[in-house]
Amino acid sequence: MTNRVLIGDLDPLVARGLIATLIEEHFDVLDASTTDHLDDLADAVVRHHPDAVIVRMVPEPEATVRALRARLPGLRVVECDDDRPLLRVHPIGGVPYTLEPVIASTLRRALSTPAPAPDGRPADVR
Repeated sequence: MTNRVLIGDLDPLVARGLIATLIEEHFDVLDASTTDHLDDLADAVVRHHPDAVIVRMVPEPEATVRALRARLPGLRVVECDDDRPLLRVHPIGGVPYTLEPVIASTLRRALSTPAPAPDGRPADVR
């Protein structure tokens, strides 16, 4: 279960909205929204040991996901679009999928660990 969520470099208004919603949903929110570089965010991941991190959506997220998971292998990575109410979830060992709009129920879903499929692999939830 995801309890500790680190908010990465996001638009300040988006970050405030996410933080408020996550607190209402009883998540332990860690704020790293002022980090400017991936290295700073990776350092925050090491310092705080979150269960998940929410970062700004980028065109090619694989490098971000790899860099963060290199520091904390079990980290759940969720991207949030600054312009549209959209989340992109990067499950460990699974295929990325999107969720919209960004509301409490989709945040809970994005931050939850999917149940394993019958063959033992993580389920591909879309």
